[in-house]
Amino acid sequence: MTNVHTFKSNNYLQKNPFNVYSKFIKSKQKLYQLSHQTLSELEGENGVIHRFSLICKKSEIRYASLLKAICHEDMDAQTILRGDRRSGYNIYLINQTKQMIYHLYDDRGCDIIAASKRNLHAIYENYNHWLLDYN
Repeated sequence: MTNVHTFKSNNYLQKNPFNVYSKFIKSKQKLYQLSHQTLSELEGENGVIHRFSLICKKSEIRYASLLKAICHEDMDAQTILRGDRRSGYNIYLINQTKQMIYHLYDDRGCDIIAASKRNLHAIYENYNHWLLDYN
């Protein structure tokens, strides 16, 4: 799922809705299953959120390329929303089976959210040295 935060006057995503995912989905046919909603932004009258979601399997996406692109985005690489520098975005990888959400916000870190502590236990065990002290 991707939330793109932009202005109502910005029609870049209306013209090119597949640009968010096209480089990261292996099958172009899968792109036709992309769901798109436009939501009102809570901050101000001019803001909107374009919410894109795509139900797919891990094997259907180029997730390594996607994660690398997210990490490089703040280094002016602009690989996710190329051509639309006015918008910001958040990409969430949701594992419905494990009931976990992975949100890599940039090259500094990520958030991992789970429906139960049990699902996070292996991450805490294996990557404890990566966690911030307050986590």
